[in-house]
Amino acid sequence: MIVAGVGIWVIRIPLSLLLTFKFNMSINAIWVDMGLDLVVRFILSFTLYKTRDIYNNELGFQDI
Repeated sequence: MIVAGVGIWVIRIPLSLLLTFKFNMSINAIWVDMGLDLVVRFILSFTLYKTRDIYNNELGFQDI
């Protein structure tokens, strides 16, 4: 959820506004921006997945 929020509010929206209003680009630039946002989210999610021990997390579900 944090990765999605970072992707949308830090990458997608500011870059879309910058490309459309500052550089006067078309809708195609926004689609490229959305693709870039997905790539950044994938890299961030993959790094978090590889660096964190998700199976032995204390906040996870315990056996009942």
